[in-house]
Amino acid sequence: MSKFLILSFLFFGVNLLFFQKSFQKKDKPLFYFAPSKNIKHFSLGFQEIYADILWMRLLQNVDFCSSQKGLPIYDGEKKYECKEGWSYKMTEAITELSPRFLAPYELVTPIMSIIMGDKLGAKKIYDKALINFPNNWRLHFNASYHYLIELENHEKAIPLLLKTADLGGPFWLYSLAAKSSKKIGKLLMAKEILQEAIKNNRSKKFREKFKKELKEVEKQISKLKNHF
Repeated sequence: MSKFLILSFLFFGVNLLFFQKSFQKKDKPLFYFAPSKNIKHFSLGFQEIYADILWMRLLQNVDFCSSQKGLPIYDGEKKYECKEGWSYKMTEAITELSPRFLAPYELVTPIMSIIMGDKLGAKKIYDKALINFPNNWRLHFNASYHYLIELENHEKAIPLLLKTADLGGPFWLYSLAAKSSKKIGKLLMAKEILQEAIKNNRSKKFREKFKKELKEVEKQISKLKNHF
């Protein structure tokens, strides 16, 4: 058994060094490798430890996105236009190793959804979150935001909003569900999500980005209210 244990740690260590390694070719931006979610099959019972190691690595570059060609897509101001990038792949691996690890679902998905624009990646992680935390109203609320605002999928978003209220979320969510097809309803929901993201995120960089988004949303709400 000890030989298998040593081999397991060696395998994981080599993989960790490999995907941490960055490449900087001429005229090409930084690129990071991410482990396959199948890494869980080599954990030999140490899934939680490996998940923690990967989580600590992810936190260093949680907003990094790269395409299959290794090109991060970001201009310093606008959202990423990301599709299942490095951050998603890392979160996918972590939540495969430790499906009941709440932090990646709570902290990474809003960054992927709101800041990075990784719509598909965020959707997949939210869907997994709702399976593993079926009674967590905050995750349901965040997922309903993603479906409503980012994916414009009302059929999926409204039942999630109603379930959020049923699970113990604020009573006004019932009213918000009724208004969700209107612009004011979407803006009010975005305001609530951004306020929560600012409160829950310890990173000054991400708090500032969320605050910037919040100011824009509040301007739009003010214009609509003045109009009426």
